[in-house]
Amino acid sequence: MYSKLLLVSNLVVLFVVVLQFKCYSAESVMEDGITICAENKISNICIEAEGLIRHITWEQATRSVEMVPRKKRWYGKLGLVARPSNWKYHNGITRANVREAQLHFSSKKEFTKWSEKYFDPKRGVYRDDGLFISWYSSINKEKKLGVLDLSVWQIMINKVKPNKLPYSQKDKILVTHQGQ
Repeated sequence: MYSKLLLVSNLVVLFVVVLQFKCYSAESVMEDGITICAENKISNICIEAEGLIRHITWEQATRSVEMVPRKKRWYGKLGLVARPSNWKYHNGITRANVREAQLHFSSKKEFTKWSEKYFDPKRGVYRDDGLFISWYSSINKEKKLGVLDLSVWQIMINKVKPNKLPYSQKDKILVTHQGQ
Protein backbone atom coordinates (compact mmCIF):
# COMPACT_ATOMS: atom_id res chain seq x y z
CA MET A 1 0.00 0.00 0.00
CA TYR A 2 2.80 2.40 0.96
CA SER A 3 4.66 1.80 -2.33
CA LYS A 4 1.50 2.52 -4.37
CA LEU A 5 0.93 5.73 -2.43
CA LEU A 6 4.56 6.76 -2.95
CA LEU A 7 4.33 6.02 -6.68
CA VAL A 8 1.13 8.07 -7.03
CA SER A 9 2.58 11.02 -5.09
CA ASN A 10 5.75 10.93 -7.23
CA LEU A 11 3.66 10.94 -10.40
CA VAL A 12 1.63 13.89 -9.12
CA VAL A 13 4.82 15.85 -8.33
CA LEU A 14 6.24 15.03 -11.77
CA PHE A 15 2.98 16.09 -13.46
CA VAL A 16 2.92 19.40 -11.56
CA VAL A 17 6.57 20.14 -12.45
CA VAL A 18 5.97 19.36 -16.14
CA LEU A 19 2.71 21.32 -16.14
CA GLN A 20 4.38 24.31 -14.48
CA PHE A 21 7.17 24.35 -17.08
CA LYS A 22 4.81 23.91 -20.02
CA CYS A 23 2.38 26.58 -18.80
CA TYR A 24 5.02 29.25 -18.38
CA SER A 25 7.35 28.39 -21.22
CA ALA A 26 5.25 30.06 -23.92
CA GLU A 27 7.52 33.11 -24.03
CA SER A 28 10.78 31.48 -23.01
CA VAL A 29 13.46 30.93 -25.62
CA MET A 30 15.31 27.73 -24.76
CA GLU A 31 13.97 24.19 -24.53
CA ASP A 32 15.36 21.31 -22.51
CA GLY A 33 18.53 19.94 -24.12
CA ILE A 34 19.37 23.09 -26.13
CA THR A 35 22.82 24.67 -25.92
CA ILE A 36 23.50 28.13 -27.32
CA CYS A 37 27.08 29.32 -27.76
CA ALA A 38 27.73 32.92 -28.75
CA GLU A 39 30.75 35.08 -29.47
CA ASN A 40 30.87 38.87 -29.34
CA LYS A 41 33.78 41.27 -29.89
CA ILE A 42 35.12 40.66 -26.37
CA SER A 43 34.32 37.11 -25.22
CA ASN A 44 32.21 34.00 -25.69
CA ILE A 45 29.56 32.25 -23.65
CA CYS A 46 27.53 29.02 -23.73
CA ILE A 47 24.13 28.48 -22.13
CA GLU A 48 22.72 24.98 -21.72
CA ALA A 49 19.07 24.38 -20.82
CA GLU A 50 18.18 21.54 -18.49
CA GLY A 51 14.51 22.04 -17.66
CA LEU A 52 14.40 25.38 -15.85
CA ILE A 53 18.12 25.23 -14.97
CA ARG A 54 20.58 27.16 -17.13
CA HIS A 55 24.24 26.12 -17.05
CA ILE A 56 26.34 29.10 -18.12
CA THR A 57 29.94 28.66 -19.25
CA TRP A 58 32.27 31.63 -19.81
CA GLU A 59 36.02 32.11 -19.30
CA GLN A 60 36.49 28.36 -18.67
CA ALA A 61 34.06 28.33 -15.72
CA THR A 62 30.53 26.96 -15.46
CA ARG A 63 27.88 28.16 -13.04
CA SER A 64 24.15 27.40 -12.90
CA VAL A 65 20.98 29.33 -12.19
CA GLU A 66 17.40 28.26 -11.67
CA MET A 67 14.96 30.13 -13.89
CA VAL A 68 11.45 30.97 -12.75
CA PRO A 69 8.53 32.08 -14.89
CA ARG A 70 7.48 35.70 -14.62
CA LYS A 71 3.90 35.89 -13.46
CA LYS A 72 3.39 39.43 -14.78
CA ARG A 73 4.82 41.28 -17.72
CA TRP A 74 7.85 43.43 -16.95
CA TYR A 75 8.57 46.10 -19.57
CA GLY A 76 6.43 44.07 -21.95
CA LYS A 77 8.30 40.80 -21.38
CA LEU A 78 7.08 37.61 -19.75
CA GLY A 79 9.51 34.69 -20.15
CA LEU A 80 11.87 33.55 -17.40
CA VAL A 81 14.16 35.22 -14.89
CA ALA A 82 16.88 33.69 -12.69
CA ARG A 83 16.34 33.25 -8.98
CA PRO A 84 18.85 35.32 -7.02
CA SER A 85 21.84 33.20 -6.04
CA ASN A 86 25.46 33.59 -5.05
CA TRP A 87 28.12 31.88 -7.10
CA LYS A 88 31.57 30.64 -6.30
CA TYR A 89 33.95 33.51 -7.13
CA HIS A 90 35.38 33.47 -10.68
CA ASN A 91 37.35 36.39 -12.13
CA GLY A 92 35.37 38.81 -9.98
CA ILE A 93 31.93 37.33 -10.74
CA THR A 94 29.90 36.22 -7.69
CA ARG A 95 26.34 36.24 -9.07
CA ALA A 96 24.29 36.57 -12.24
CA ASN A 97 21.38 38.54 -13.61
CA VAL A 98 19.80 36.27 -16.23
CA ARG A 99 16.69 36.90 -18.35
CA GLU A 100 15.09 34.86 -21.11
CA ALA A 101 12.11 36.14 -23.07
CA GLN A 102 10.59 37.04 -26.38
CA LEU A 103 10.81 40.66 -27.52
CA HIS A 104 7.89 41.65 -29.72
CA PHE A 105 8.05 44.31 -32.42
CA SER A 106 5.39 45.30 -34.93
CA SER A 107 7.88 45.64 -37.82
CA LYS A 108 11.54 45.23 -38.80
CA LYS A 109 11.71 49.01 -38.85
CA GLU A 110 10.66 49.14 -35.18
CA PHE A 111 13.26 46.46 -34.32
CA THR A 112 15.97 48.35 -36.23
CA LYS A 113 15.14 51.55 -34.38
CA TRP A 114 15.28 49.67 -31.04
CA SER A 115 18.56 47.92 -31.93
CA GLU A 116 20.21 51.20 -32.99
CA LYS A 117 19.40 52.57 -29.56
CA TYR A 118 20.10 49.52 -27.35
CA PHE A 119 22.30 47.03 -29.23
CA ASP A 120 26.01 47.04 -28.33
CA PRO A 121 28.12 44.70 -30.51
CA LYS A 122 30.69 44.46 -27.70
CA ARG A 123 28.00 42.90 -25.51
CA GLY A 124 25.83 40.87 -27.82
CA VAL A 125 25.03 39.28 -31.13
CA TYR A 126 21.89 38.23 -32.99
CA ARG A 127 20.94 36.05 -35.94
CA ASP A 128 18.57 36.47 -38.88
CA ASP A 129 15.97 34.29 -37.10
CA GLY A 130 15.92 36.75 -34.17
CA LEU A 131 17.91 34.77 -31.60
CA PHE A 132 19.61 37.53 -29.61
CA ILE A 133 22.25 36.92 -26.90
CA SER A 134 23.69 39.77 -24.81
CA TRP A 135 26.16 39.46 -21.92
CA TYR A 136 28.72 41.48 -19.99
CA SER A 137 30.38 41.62 -16.58
CA SER A 138 30.18 44.42 -14.02
CA ILE A 139 32.79 44.17 -11.28
CA ASN A 140 33.29 46.25 -8.13
CA LYS A 141 36.97 45.53 -7.44
CA GLU A 142 36.96 47.20 -4.01
CA LYS A 143 34.17 44.94 -2.73
CA LYS A 144 35.31 41.96 -4.82
CA LEU A 145 31.77 41.55 -6.13
CA GLY A 146 30.72 41.18 -9.69
CA VAL A 147 27.68 40.36 -11.79
CA LEU A 148 27.40 38.50 -15.06
CA ASP A 149 24.47 40.07 -16.90
CA LEU A 150 22.96 37.71 -19.50
CA SER A 151 19.92 38.10 -21.76
CA VAL A 152 18.63 35.39 -24.08
CA TRP A 153 15.97 36.90 -26.30
CA GLN A 154 13.90 35.76 -29.24
CA ILE A 155 13.00 38.70 -31.46
CA MET A 156 9.49 38.42 -32.89
CA ILE A 157 8.11 40.56 -35.72
CA ASN A 158 4.30 40.56 -35.77
CA LYS A 159 4.34 37.45 -33.49
CA VAL A 160 6.56 35.50 -35.92
CA LYS A 161 10.28 34.75 -35.93
CA PRO A 162 11.96 36.86 -38.61
CA ASN A 163 13.94 35.29 -41.46
CA LYS A 164 16.29 38.23 -42.11
CA LEU A 165 17.38 41.05 -39.80
CA PRO A 166 19.73 43.89 -40.69
CA TYR A 167 23.28 43.61 -39.30
CA SER A 168 22.76 40.07 -38.00
CA GLN A 169 25.77 37.89 -37.28
CA LYS A 170 24.49 34.37 -37.76
CA ASP A 171 28.02 32.95 -37.69
CA LYS A 172 28.50 34.22 -34.11
CA ILE A 173 25.77 32.03 -32.56
CA LEU A 174 25.67 28.23 -32.62
CA VAL A 175 22.63 26.29 -31.39
CA THR A 176 22.85 22.56 -30.72
CA HIS A 177 20.33 20.03 -29.45
CA GLN A 178 21.25 17.27 -27.03
CA GLY A 179 22.13 14.17 -29.01
CA GLN A 180 23.44 16.03 -32.06
